[in-house]
Amino acid sequence: MRNLLFLTLCSFVFMVPQYAQAISPLAVLADEDDGDGDQKADAYSIADAYAYATTSVQTNGAVFFELSNINAQDDRIVSAHADVSEKVELHTHEMDGGIMMMREVEAYELPAGQGLSLEPMGYHIMLIGLKAPLKAGESFPLTLGFEKHQSITFKVQIKNPGDVH
Repeated sequence: MRNLLFLTLCSFVFMVPQYAQAISPLAVLADEDDGDGDQKADAYSIADAYAYATTSVQTNGAVFFELSNINAQDDRIVSAHADVSEKVELHTHEMDGGIMMMREVEAYELPAGQGLSLEPMGYHIMLIGLKAPLKAGESFPLTLGFEKHQSITFKVQIKNPGDVH
């Protein structure tokens, strides 16, 4: 029942139009895939990057992944870009008067030597104004912009909600 409620909430949330400042395209830094789906670039490691498949009536989507800051310096994710949508924003969920609300944030903090989980009902990258439905089995590139390091680009796998553990 909990999963059904979550999927219903996600479907509703992703259909609500969002209006905010557009993110400008970023420089791309080549990444490496070490064969197990994890991707490494510069001082970061990204694992399990995925987005849920969408339908033709859904105008928004979200990206989730695990990021490790393997650098000795604190940093921040300050922007994101993907060609699959008109806008890309950094988001979180917060309780507001007993109601869970999605909110845009300025940045995600990345303490040195620590990780950050982007997951449903928490931090996530919001894809606003999808140009076409996201289809399970396909992938797309996502670029993250950092305050102190070069931008990195990695593949996001598109999965059906039941395929994500």
